[in-house]
Amino acid sequence: MKREARKIIETLGQPYRGSFFRNVALQFQESPLDAIGSYEIGGRYNKKGGFQILYAAADLDTALLETGAMLRAPDGSLISVKKKPFVTITIEVDLQNVADLTDPTVRDRLGLREDDLYVVWRDIVAKGEVPVTHRLGNIAHAAGIEALVTPSEKNRGKTNIGIIDTGTGANLLIGSTVKIHDPQGFNAGVSTTITGKKRR
Repeated sequence: MKREARKIIETLGQPYRGSFFRNVALQFQESPLDAIGSYEIGGRYNKKGGFQILYAAADLDTALLETGAMLRAPDGSLISVKKKPFVTITIEVDLQNVADLTDPTVRDRLGLREDDLYVVWRDIVAKGEVPVTHRLGNIAHAAGIEALVTPSEKNRGKTNIGIIDTGTGANLLIGSTVKIHDPQGFNAGVSTTITGKKRR
C-alpha cells in the first residue's frame, strides 16, 4: 500500500445505502448487531483486540459461505454443512463515508490489487506478520471511514461490508444508521439500530 494511504482513503469516502445479510449464532440473538466476536478473535480487516467490525454479505449465499454454513464443491456447487443454530437477519445501512474496495479505481488509488484482499490472513497472523487487509482496516479506522465494501473471498464476484467500530459507534457519523430490517420477534430491549454520534 502507498505511504500516503491514510490521506488518500480520507478522500475516497462516499455515501452508501444498501441491504446486507448477517448470520448470528443463536446464543447471541440478544445482541444481533454486536460485533464483539470480531474483536475477540479478529477478522479479515481487523486484528484481534483492535476494534470491532460488523461483517455482513450482500446476498444470503455469500453470508452462508462466509460463516461456514455452506461450502463450495470443486464443481462449483454449494454444499450445506451442519452448524450450531443461528438466525439470519437483514440489515439496512445508510452511511455517509464508505470506501468501496470493489471499485478498481479505488483500489488503484490505494496501490492495491484485488488479489491483495484475498490473502489467507489467519496464516499470515499465525506467522507473526500483519496482513495487508489489517493494515487497510487500521488506516480506514484512523481516517474515520465508516465501512469498507469489499469483494468476498469465499464467493468471488460477490460483495461484503465491514462496518467499522460499531461497538462504540465511534466511526459512525451523525445521521448514519445501521438497523435490522423488520425486527419483529426480538425481545423488548434488544438493540436493533445503531445510530452515529460522530461529527465530521
